[in-house]
Amino acid sequence: MNTINKKKKEEKVPRILIITPVASLRNSLASRLKMRNFVADTAGDAFQSLSILEKNEYDFAVIHSEIQDMGPFELAMLIKRPTMVAEQEIPPTIRCFILDEKIDPENPLDHPEGASHENVDAVVTKENNYLELFNAISKFHR
Repeated sequence: MNTINKKKKEEKVPRILIITPVASLRNSLASRLKMRNFVADTAGDAFQSLSILEKNEYDFAVIHSEIQDMGPFELAMLIKRPTMVAEQEIPPTIRCFILDEKIDPENPLDHPEGASHENVDAVVTKENNYLELFNAISKFHR
């Protein structure tokens, strides 16, 4: 086996959880991410996403602002919560992105939940501009 094929096999395929109640957006994002060689799973609400996250490890979570059962910043805070292993806190490695057309990416603290912004790695402001999301992901995935 040549070196290039060996390297490709060793590369970890990034896993993304898409969290939105909007089925068409969920399906569209998952499809586009899979076309770019990501493993993409979906959740329709915050509590379903937390259940999925307990069972699987993800590199990224894309949280749509329209989730009903919890605010997107609150969910990001829960996702980024450290876990305890042998009485030691293990910080999460997952990156959280908020998908919200109403947030000013230059001033995300203007958002009512902006105090929790330290748990958000990027704010994506255009739902249908997939390039903006891919650019945000590529900042953290090499």
